[in-house]
Amino acid sequence: MLRVKVTFTAPQGSPWRATHNFSDTADQTNANEVNAAVGVFWSAVDLLISNVVTWTTEAAVENIDVVTGQIQGLFPVTPVTGTGASSTEALPQSSQGLIRWRTGQYGNGREARGRTFIPGLTESTNNAGLLLASSVTVFDAAATAFIADANSVLAVYQRPRPGVDGALFDITGGTTWNKFAVLRSRRD
Repeated sequence: MLRVKVTFTAPQGSPWRATHNFSDTADQTNANEVNAAVGVFWSAVDLLISNVVTWTTEAAVENIDVVTGQIQGLFPVTPVTGTGASSTEALPQSSQGLIRWRTGQYGNGREARGRTFIPGLTESTNNAGLLLASSVTVFDAAATAFIADANSVLAVYQRPRPGVDGALFDITGGTTWNKFAVLRSRRD
């Protein structure tokens, strides 16, 4: 499994992090491709992110053993960077977009699902406490393109726990919640 980590920086409360897992074969070519796919995804949504927020992928893609969750190695990549484009007033750091990933596959008696939180949103996405429909459309389009990327296979990873091996499930769909979400670690 390949893992790409993204770091966001802003004047207050950062850094924030996002992690994306892929079921692609662990090699240098695929590491470059999944890193690029993550950059395309965040570039598609950063028009709704505050222009004081910057993001960058890490300089190495991790090769993770699915069963144990242990890092097996690193593939060096050129970091992809971006900056939010919205100049309107920033929302509270706890108000984030949420893309919910679906796999249609089950592990340990439950459907394997994932989430990606989108930090740094501004008032331009807000409709009386809900995400504007146009914002949902932007996020849904980015999610659909991310899944459809021909050079990467986005996946949900279920970490190992005592007596249960880790498992990886390919994502088949992603939709944006029309409400603001709170990632507890970003409440400060």
